[in-house]
Amino acid sequence: MREMALLAMTFILFTLALITTGNDLYVQSESGFCTIPAGGTCQVKCETDVQCRTGFKCCFNGCGYHCVKPSGTPCSDGSTMVHCLVNPCDVTDCPAHPEAVCVANYCGGCNAIFFVGGKKVNCKVKS
Repeated sequence: MREMALLAMTFILFTLALITTGNDLYVQSESGFCTIPAGGTCQVKCETDVQCRTGFKCCFNGCGYHCVKPSGTPCSDGSTMVHCLVNPCDVTDCPAHPEAVCVANYCGGCNAIFFVGGKKVNCKVKS
């Protein structure tokens, strides 16, 4: 009987732990896109959109991260804006263009889009 009570208590505590931490697994993303970086200070003022005031996104400026007003229409292609566990630019590189600057795009998935001189590049092919 005592083992059954202990098992039930363990199950309840485990379930409560999942419920209370579940919401912390997703990164809130403000709609719109970060502008193509043009250089800036190398300070990290934010890590996610949650740390920015309402209507602002945490964006890479070419050296650091800052809260900025997003540009563009969110998901103009009709796809759904998703929430990612990490910034796609933090886990993706551009081997064909190592100098490229990454801009995260959350429409339809966790996408990393790379730019050189303001133009989108194909990271698999050197142009």
